[in-house]
Amino acid sequence: MSFEEWKSIIASLGENPVWITLSGGEPFLVEWIDKLIIEIAYRNKPELLVIPTNGLLPEVIEKKLDSALPYISSRDTSQVTINLSIDGIRERHDEIRGIRGNFERAIETVKILKELQKKFPLLSIGIHTVVSKWNVHNLEELIEFVEEEISPDQHIFEVAEVRGEMNNEDHIPTPSKEEFELFLKALTKLENKGHKRSWINKIIAIFRKRYYQFLRDILYENRQPIPSFASFASVQINSNGDVWDCAVHTNIIGNLRDYGFNFRNFWSNCNGVGQVQEKIKFSHICPLANEMYINMLFSPWRLLG
Repeated sequence: MSFEEWKSIIASLGENPVWITLSGGEPFLVEWIDKLIIEIAYRNKPELLVIPTNGLLPEVIEKKLDSALPYISSRDTSQVTINLSIDGIRERHDEIRGIRGNFERAIETVKILKELQKKFPLLSIGIHTVVSKWNVHNLEELIEFVEEEISPDQHIFEVAEVRGEMNNEDHIPTPSKEEFELFLKALTKLENKGHKRSWINKIIAIFRKRYYQFLRDILYENRQPIPSFASFASVQINSNGDVWDCAVHTNIIGNLRDYGFNFRNFWSNCNGVGQVQEKIKFSHICPLANEMYINMLFSPWRLLG
């Protein structure tokens, strides 16, 4: 979709979203990403705007953020988080990602973000690690490196899984159950690190710790341990206007093009909304972090287990 089409969608959402993630692919390949960031912050005023990146375009990232962030105040959005993907140290990261020099460019991006953070306090730097069978045995070393050499505002993890939209059914990346326990053990090292966090990051850390425990049930017992609010409290909007209940299952609810790029109009009149919600009432197992955080927000007592 064009920027003008996205602009219509953003305006129709109003100030309802608590957080918005601009995912990809690589979001910084979008020429008008800076204008989109400004529009979301101004129109939607989410508590949290998250943008993941592989860090391959440090100059572009610097240019786009330097363009957008001066127009965003704490009255608009509480925090803009750039989550930089790092799955290993040096050659290990390049091998997993399949691009020589990726690690060096990612570290260059970190340095740029640190400088931008001096000018824009609402900018938060996150490191995002995908835990897979290719790096699960090296996580303690990676955590040590990230904490000592990068010292981000947060270091988050998601476990690699088979997902239809990634076409990876033939190359299962998910660690074994025994390897997952190694991951949980490695996390204790991260928990003992007391680097400074904002209040938002502290809350996210609480949710994330519980999420990792739920993840074990989902991945290895094929059991949803907490009610799902996908398509009730969260949706995914694809780049072509399709609205999905969840990025993992990709049940297409409908397309925003058919409703004038107006989300409220779509949600009120699309028959697919009720049909998908009825499915999810009875069966929906999803390990996606974003969705699980929302599920926990709507089931706060589950954080106490």
